[in-house]
Amino acid sequence: MAIQLETVIEAPIEQVFDVALNYRYTEKMSHIEDIEVITDGPVALNTGIKETRNIRGFKVENILKVTEFEPNKRFTVESQQHQLFVKYTYLFSEVDNGTKVEFIGKLKPSGIKNKLYKPLITRMIKKEDGEQLQAMKQYIEENDQ
Repeated sequence: MAIQLETVIEAPIEQVFDVALNYRYTEKMSHIEDIEVITDGPVALNTGIKETRNIRGFKVENILKVTEFEPNKRFTVESQQHQLFVKYTYLFSEVDNGTKVEFIGKLKPSGIKNKLYKPLITRMIKKEDGEQLQAMKQYIEENDQ
C-alpha cells in the first residue's frame, strides 16, 4: 500500500520543514494525542520519536525512527509494530508561492493476520494519515499571520 499526497504551503521552506520535522502540526489531527522526541538533541538522523494515537478509542504508542535526513529537502521516518512496517517520506521543494511538500507513505504487513486484514489496515491508515498535509498547511498558514 502506498499513499502519495502533495500540497503547496505559502511559507518559506525552512519554516515548513521545521514544522513537519518536529510534528508541530499534529495538534490539528484528532487521532494523534502526543508526540515526544525520546533521544537527545534536535530531530535528525536516527532520532527516536514516540507517537501516541487514539485508534478507535484505544491508545496506541509507536516508536518512529528518522532513517533519512537532509535539511530542508527530505526526511523519512520508519516504524515496525505488531508485524506491520510503515515508512513515511516527506519531500520539500521551493516553488514560486511557497513550499511544495510531498508525502509518500508505505505500509508492508507481514504475518498471516496482518495480511488478511491488509485492506482494513490500509483504509485506516489512509483515513488517519491522509490528512497530514492539509493539517500541516492549515497549522502553518494560521500561525503565520
